[in-house]
Amino acid sequence: DNQRLRVSSFKSFFDTITYCLVYALVPLLLDVFKMHVDKFAIILLPLMATMLIPLFMIKEGDKFEAKAIKEGYDITPLAEEEKVGIVESIKLTFTNKPFLRWCAVNCCSFFGLQMFLVAMNALISGGMGMNGTQMAILNTCAFAPVSLMLYLFNKLKARKGLRFAYQTCLLSFAFCILTFVINNKIIMGDDNVMLQMIIGCIGGVVGSWAIGSFFMMPYLIPAQISSVEEKLTGKNHSAMYFAAQAFTTSIVSAIASSLVYENIKMFFINKKFEVVWAENALEASLKLGVLENQVFNLGTLLVPIIVSVFCFIGFLIAFKMPKHYSPVEVAKEIGLEKEYQENLDLFPQEKLTVYDEESLLVNIALWVLSGSLFGFIWQYMVISSVDKFDKVKCKT
Repeated sequence: DNQRLRVSSFKSFFDTITYCLVYALVPLLLDVFKMHVDKFAIILLPLMATMLIPLFMIKEGDKFEAKAIKEGYDITPLAEEEKVGIVESIKLTFTNKPFLRWCAVNCCSFFGLQMFLVAMNALISGGMGMNGTQMAILNTCAFAPVSLMLYLFNKLKARKGLRFAYQTCLLSFAFCILTFVINNKIIMGDDNVMLQMIIGCIGGVVGSWAIGSFFMMPYLIPAQISSVEEKLTGKNHSAMYFAAQAFTTSIVSAIASSLVYENIKMFFINKKFEVVWAENALEASLKLGVLENQVFNLGTLLVPIIVSVFCFIGFLIAFKMPKHYSPVEVAKEIGLEKEYQENLDLFPQEKLTVYDEESLLVNIALWVLSGSLFGFIWQYMVISSVDKFDKVKCKT
């Protein structure tokens, strides 16, 4: 349990760094250098070579194993593992109740998350009328508090259970996304940027409660289930759980981004609530007989609502999940309660202190990264504002 908590915390740390850079720093850079995202992606193309790193790590693993044996460490498996064929592995995976219940909840949250990420630029720049710098500030407000939120999430998980903690994340993310509806130009208007920023920043901070857990849970739960199953049956097919999870989320990702979003973004609406289907705002304005600036994209209103609905559906389905995903709960759900009682020595009651002690460095590093990024953006905003003020002063 301690090892899984440690790995999931570090996974969340690195995932947060990636998203923080991509969704907060990159929009700012594109705005500063006036560069199109396609050109920026081509410049960064050599980074694709970093995908080869795991191949070298696997080779290094053999050296570490040989070194461990040489130094007298016992690396013999605790029990003889039984070979599991692919057909049996698929059957065991898709008949595992605690895993299927988690997959249902994960698909709901991933459907909403993927649709939001695909539509985020349109929601902020189109729906809210904000530039790259303002977009970066909103995203930084969402990512900067993640380290603190992740720490509090684990505290809440220990007190109230994994299910309850994750349900609060789904509700907080739904609340965060609904702020995009309030901030939409059709509701907020064109001259309320400061109010939009305040509402958006508050929503981002609330949503940060969910971000860390969205990165952590897809590792934590399948690893816990496969670990219990391996100890009680001797069958190790953990890779299939992660493969099945990736397969299901890939399907909902395709549906959310390609089927749903690609269609609803083609609908436009005016302030009389007349709706038309068009390729762009200009075509929609001609069909509606109004000026182009009086036409709004309906998708930027529908996406946050759809995302919030799916988060709430996931919240309801989560009541079917085990409260803690503890070994005894997992064993009972997969019909191995008797085997669990006969092998209690395999499940020592550990005190989960690893997160507090060993990942303190992770929290500090993430806080420094997020804080520095926010400081950089804030500094840019201040300097930019001073320069504009000086120019206006010189003219007058």
